[in-house]
Amino acid sequence: MSRFAGKKAVVIGGTHGMGLAVTKALTDGGAEVVVTGHNERHGDLAQAELGSAAHVVRSDATDLAAIDELAGTVHAVLGTIDFLHVNVGFARLEPFHEVTEASLTSRSTSTRRVRSSTCSGSRHSSMTEAPSSSRRPSRTRADHPA
Repeated sequence: MSRFAGKKAVVIGGTHGMGLAVTKALTDGGAEVVVTGHNERHGDLAQAELGSAAHVVRSDATDLAAIDELAGTVHAVLGTIDFLHVNVGFARLEPFHEVTEASLTSRSTSTRRVRSSTCSGSRHSSMTEAPSSSRRPSRTRADHPA
C-alpha cells in the first residue's frame, strides 16, 4: 500500500521547484492533489509531469477573490482534505535607495494577508471549504518540549 493512498492534498504554489517536489512525492505516494500556481507554462509542465492524480489550477495567492475561488474548486474536486502545504511567496522589488517606509509597510501588510488568507482557517482558507477528514488532534509547539 502506498504511503499516501486515499489521501487528498492541496499544494499552494506547487507547479515548480520545491512545491513541485512536494506535489510529486504526494502523487507518487498515491495521494490525489490539487496544486496551484500562477504561471500558465509551469502549470502545463507540472500537469504533464504529474499525470491524472494532480489537478493543476491557475491561482494567484495574493488575490483574495482568487483564494475564494480556489476554496470552491478544492471543495468541488476533493471534498475534504488531509493535507495542506502552502509554498508561496512574492516580492515587490525596488532599488534600495527608493525603499520608503510606505513600501515596507505595504510588503508587510501583503505578506500577512496572504499568510492569514491561505493558512489560518479564516473564511478564505481552502480548509474552511474543504474540512480535514483527519480526526487526529493537531500538535502544537507545547507538544514538543525543547
